[in-house]
Amino acid sequence: MGEFTKAINVWQERGPTENNEENAWLYHDLGRCFCEIGDYEQALDYGLLALDASRKSGHLRWTLYACLLIGQCKVQNRDYDGASGMYKEALECAKVSPVRSYLCFFP
Repeated sequence: MGEFTKAINVWQERGPTENNEENAWLYHDLGRCFCEIGDYEQALDYGLLALDASRKSGHLRWTLYACLLIGQCKVQNRDYDGASGMYKEALECAKVSPVRSYLCFFP
């Protein structure tokens, strides 16, 4: 847990930029760290920020990752319908993605 906390501190120090793609990455990684330490509410908040930034940037990979993170948080919060919707959106991203290696990011 200590390494995730350190990573959170580093990412929060960095802060957002004017670049939506970079922000999608930043917010996703912050959300992933919070998810790994069991703070699913904070992880969900960052996942939603990542999704917004990824949509603004038009970057399909980060949209896919954000949807998966949000879905995972919703499962942990027992919001199964919400999780299902996010997983469906992730599936749609995967279907239109020309790069299948995006799916190797998550086990």
